[in-house]
Amino acid sequence: MTPRADGFDLAVDMGGQRWLEVLGAAGVTRSFVHHVRVDEVAGTFSVTDDYREVRWRAGVPTLAASATRMQGRVVSLARQRVWALGEDGWPERVGDLRFDSEEGRELVTATALGLGLRERRGAAERIGLAAAVVGGVGALVALVALVAGLVLGKFS
Repeated sequence: MTPRADGFDLAVDMGGQRWLEVLGAAGVTRSFVHHVRVDEVAGTFSVTDDYREVRWRAGVPTLAASATRMQGRVVSLARQRVWALGEDGWPERVGDLRFDSEEGRELVTATALGLGLRERRGAAERIGLAAAVVGGVGALVALVALVAGLVLGKFS
């Protein structure tokens, strides 16, 4: 947890140290942070999820990299088993990851509600919802115009 002037950031452990070492060797880093903002005057809090993943691959003859970032209300469920060569040179299971992003969010939400705070949506989530509503209304208007055109015989 990292304190901030207006709340705190809660980083979620996406696996043990050995898991992270194996991911690093494979060219993958992942992080998941819940940015919690508290408005004590209004008695509200918001949680913005921040998922980041970076992948890279180097070898003959390729060099490639990619990055992903998702912000807002991110629901991420994952289960993965990781195998690697052990010290004896034989494959061994070194990790069994189960990750649910909602667990950290639920912990923060339950604590904040217990303190009497009300939840409000974060800015990224509000912008996403507004874009979805605008897109939905636009699709509905287009559908109504298409049906009206068909009924009035404008497409013959």
